[in-house]
Amino acid sequence: MTGRRALSAHHDGSELYVPQGTPALGDVVPVRVRVPAASAERGVHLRTVRDGEPMITAARPDGTDGVDRWYVAEVAVHNPVTSYRFLLDEPDGYRWLNGRGLHARDVPDAADFRLT
Repeated sequence: MTGRRALSAHHDGSELYVPQGTPALGDVVPVRVRVPAASAERGVHLRTVRDGEPMITAARPDGTDGVDRWYVAEVAVHNPVTSYRFLLDEPDGYRWLNGRGLHARDVPDAADFRLT
């Protein structure tokens, strides 16, 4: 995408979203997500799974650049590969953001973002 930003929430593995480097077990890694300023989200949450149990934590606002609002949440690295995705609470329902994009329904964990 040259010179334009996506019109929906976005997260990827670049330094804007995830610190560079390899996290060790026990580390806590801040991950960021960008939501267009025109969105009407009521909140953004982070979903991880630990010992088979889904855990949802609130992301907190992390600034705005006039075009987008940023949120940040911490992922506790509890396995050599730790997966996560974002949940956006929007007026017309919930949306999940994973590595394949934005979804209006819950989706399998296979395409979740990963810290390795």
